[in-house]
Amino acid sequence: MQALVDNKLLIKLSYDGSPVQGLYLGSIFVNQSFAFYMDESGSPKPNPRDPASHFAVGGVLIQHNDESRIRLQIRNFKERWGIDESVPLHGNEIRSRKKNFAWLGLRSENEQNQFFLDLTTTIVQCPIMVHGCVVSRKGYIDRYLERYGSNTWGVVEVTHVAPCTP
Repeated sequence: MQALVDNKLLIKLSYDGSPVQGLYLGSIFVNQSFAFYMDESGSPKPNPRDPASHFAVGGVLIQHNDESRIRLQIRNFKERWGIDESVPLHGNEIRSRKKNFAWLGLRSENEQNQFFLDLTTTIVQCPIMVHGCVVSRKGYIDRYLERYGSNTWGVVEVTHVAPCTP
């Protein structure tokens, strides 16, 4: 079952009509609440003329009880670098040193290296599980365009999944 709540997609899993109390991650049974944050690369609509041969979908799986700890680590990182708390750490902006991170391009090479080391250390210390998938754009369009038409991209359009409990 899915529902849009506060701009987040709430997904409740069920099996034979009964709510799922936990899930298997690899060979480990987990009976906890998780949040899955994901994003995709590429155009928001399928376009057979798009020159990119692939697109990617990726995200992080976070135990609900770790979210406040992660938010604190990110807030501390932003404070160390004078980044406003409302500014998202968008990878493309950071790497290209544009928009909210144009200031980074004005720093010395040593300071930029320190920033990226601090960012990497902050991310690595967060208790997250990272997931990603690269998809052939042609294969995706061939498989789903005829079946779903203009709604094709909806298969990967979810950007946030709220934690849910049974």
